[in-house]
Amino acid sequence: MLEVRDIELSFSGVKAIQGVSLSVPKGHLLSVIGPNGAGKTSLFNCISAVYKPQKGSIQFEGTELVGQKPYDVAALGVSRMFQNLGLFPMMTVLDNLLVGRHHLYRTNFLNDIFFSRRTRAEEIRHRRHCEDIIDFMHLERYRKLPVAILPYGVRKRIELARALAMEPKLLLLDEPAAGLNQEETELMARYMLDIKSELGVTQILIDHDLHFVMDLADSVAVLDFGKKIAEGSPEEIGKNSQVVEAYLGGSAA
Repeated sequence: MLEVRDIELSFSGVKAIQGVSLSVPKGHLLSVIGPNGAGKTSLFNCISAVYKPQKGSIQFEGTELVGQKPYDVAALGVSRMFQNLGLFPMMTVLDNLLVGRHHLYRTNFLNDIFFSRRTRAEEIRHRRHCEDIIDFMHLERYRKLPVAILPYGVRKRIELARALAMEPKLLLLDEPAAGLNQEETELMARYMLDIKSELGVTQILIDHDLHFVMDLADSVAVLDFGKKIAEGSPEEIGKNSQVVEAYLGGSAA
């Protein structure tokens, strides 16, 4: 589904990504791990077209993403859950999810002004889809409440729900468990597995919680100082001496 080939990204001579390549099959859950500053979020920014790498290629279902606009990448089926929540605090949960579907609306300016039959049909269709996601994420009790008054763990779920509202084929998850307690982390893990098994959405996960990563991922890629130093199954990565050294700052022993 996704092929990242030898991409390089620099900022004023500082190399954030150096020749990184990844391959993500359909229905796969790949985890990208590494110390702070390893280039993980920069990689996500390249995939979602926030950054344009100076070298290399990123292909999604055969379409080149380098040089595209972020909204074009979203329209292709790539959505993203951000580490720092980007929700609208004074809007309800349902309205926040509807924001995630703006690129799927098929009306025009005049129809919207007069709230025509076509516009009403579109509104009903999108609201039904968002209600299904609310049920899937067990957010029913919060659907009419403003996001600002909800606990952080619930807002994390809403951020994930809004990404799902885009009907993605590929879901980029930037530290979905950051700031969550143990119970909330386990709940987030369950939703990610359900998204994979029930919805069939391919996922790429960034997280620092190795237990969380190793329990979920089909495969793991490790970045350090912008380079990929290892890739393999969770079991293989857990025994890799280079990975241990990158995380602990010393030898494997």
